[in-house]
Amino acid sequence: MLQCIRQGLLIDAEYQTWEDTRTSGVWAQKEFRSKQNRESKFAAYIYHDLFIAFAWNTYRFSRLHMNVVLRRCIHLVQAHPSSLSQLPDPLLDYAEIYQEATMVIEEMRHGICASVPYWRGDIDKLGNEGGNRKPFAGRLAL
Repeated sequence: MLQCIRQGLLIDAEYQTWEDTRTSGVWAQKEFRSKQNRESKFAAYIYHDLFIAFAWNTYRFSRLHMNVVLRRCIHLVQAHPSSLSQLPDPLLDYAEIYQEATMVIEEMRHGICASVPYWRGDIDKLGNEGGNRKPFAGRLAL
């Protein structure tokens, strides 16, 4: 189980690197706030095209799922303290890892929700509300 946690941390770091290198050009996601919700905390994301939006949500779902698994592994290790006495890893702070995984899950959940107006065709890639594009099949997109 400890090996799974270590590998999960490495995988999550790779996910973060992927996100950090997709901040410009066609990969950039832009925040959009409707005229009625300028003061709202919620901002929708707009993308260059549907392929980019699909790639972002695939990333989000994969990273979200990986962090759910990571949290489950931590829970199992903490539920069985005898496993820690056999293979202790003083470099791992399980409470901190659990908290960080929870924050990543919330961040990915927010990103998926923020992509819904674009998928529905409510806004286009330029931020125009009431876009003329038909909505994309939600089950495939999300």
